[in-house]
Amino acid sequence: MSFLRKSLNPPGTYYPMTHLVGGGVAGAVAAAVTTPLDVAKMLLNTQEMCVPWREGGCGRRLLVF
Repeated sequence: MSFLRKSLNPPGTYYPMTHLVGGGVAGAVAAAVTTPLDVAKMLLNTQEMCVPWREGGCGRRLLVF
């Protein structure tokens, strides 16, 4: 972390762009890590449970009206 701070702001003075860049990088990394996990969680939570003894079993059937 200190290396990154020294490379972005060598004199060590307050520079708002350093905070903007650091926040942007942190947000991008957080989104890149958590989005695939959220998608997997959503897919697991929304799939239907297979109950073989119910009418129709585990296969899907087309309803014809």
